[in-house]
Amino acid sequence: MTGYGVLKSNWYNTAIIKPEGNVSPKKKRLARAPKTRKPRRKQSWRDAGGDWDDLSYDQQERVASPAERERRRQVVQESERAWLGTPQEEYRSDDDATGLLGVVTSVHGNLYIVELSGEPVECHIRESLKDQETGFVNPVAVGDRVVVTEDGAGGFAIEELLERDSILTRPSSFKGYLRQIVAANVDQLLIVTSWQEPAFWPELVDRYLVTADVHELDPVICVTKGDLIEDADEFETALAPYHDLDYPVVVTSTETGDGMDELGERLTGKSTVLSGLSGTGKSSLLNTLKPGLGLRVGEISTWRGRDQGRHTTTRATLLRIDEETTVVDTPGIREWGLSGLTRPELWHFFPEIEQAAGACKFTDCRHFSEPNCAVVSATEGGEIDGERYYSYTVIYESLPESIATW
Repeated sequence: MTGYGVLKSNWYNTAIIKPEGNVSPKKKRLARAPKTRKPRRKQSWRDAGGDWDDLSYDQQERVASPAERERRRQVVQESERAWLGTPQEEYRSDDDATGLLGVVTSVHGNLYIVELSGEPVECHIRESLKDQETGFVNPVAVGDRVVVTEDGAGGFAIEELLERDSILTRPSSFKGYLRQIVAANVDQLLIVTSWQEPAFWPELVDRYLVTADVHELDPVICVTKGDLIEDADEFETALAPYHDLDYPVVVTSTETGDGMDELGERLTGKSTVLSGLSGTGKSSLLNTLKPGLGLRVGEISTWRGRDQGRHTTTRATLLRIDEETTVVDTPGIREWGLSGLTRPELWHFFPEIEQAAGACKFTDCRHFSEPNCAVVSATEGGEIDGERYYSYTVIYESLPESIATW
């Protein structure tokens, strides 16, 4: 697929350098049977709560107290013996710089919390990292593996950023030509959506599925609040397109415990980033999986007559479930933009549309109203789900025709 290859070479591999031969082929999912078309549910996720903003790096550095400096010395001594529970030697980079290996667990303005040997320490980053032109608004993100050194003033500094295995990005809210890294070094994207309170919204799910495919992350759809399902037929009809395309779907309820074991199995041994609307129950899921986390859980408000969540997570945070399992909890969003993707490339990320598009009369068909469009015909015939096709059209209109190079 030429468009797909152009996408990867244009922007993705400029941010992530992967070993050759380690890129898995794009998974093909084909529709198995005609779907029942249904009327669209008139809900909107675009204003569902406040959005989390780009990170700010303008805060002043803080002078550590004697007690903090003593604790940091203890952490350094422990880190010389182990890193995240595994034997560790002092790290030496190609330019002979030495330091301690750590993982960024959260970012607070200009302050980075890094886990060293299971202990969180506060760090700032060297100016050399800030000055690099990366195409991102945040030079260091949650999940990044970093080299940390003592800064000579009783504190720690992030000296070096190690090569990333993967990233999840979105367009910057304030600088549209740049991207914001939501999380780094994750394996899969857990798309958290509730059936009610707030209502299930397919377009947002489809945006996340495209995002996962663009970033080569395994997607898992997690439907929360399964105990609120009243019409089983309506529920099955709404989820049928995703089952037909072989997307993993887990239906959970923290009230009854249904689906929690299956969800835990899908998370075990992986690094997973959670994303979804406010109020869908991300924090409740994590509290149920590991009660000791003690994450705050919000209530659903009815502001302006809409069911929407109140923010309980205010920044992306890496949490450790066990020695082999981590999750990145992210704040709820009101919209999810797609970074690095253009209109001509979008159809490659809808497997059923990609399959049908081969029969279109024109190679540059947009799959809207062009003559002899096989995608439109397949949608009208029920071979492509109407809700999925609607998501394609809405997402298409939100994308640029091309990506500017600077």
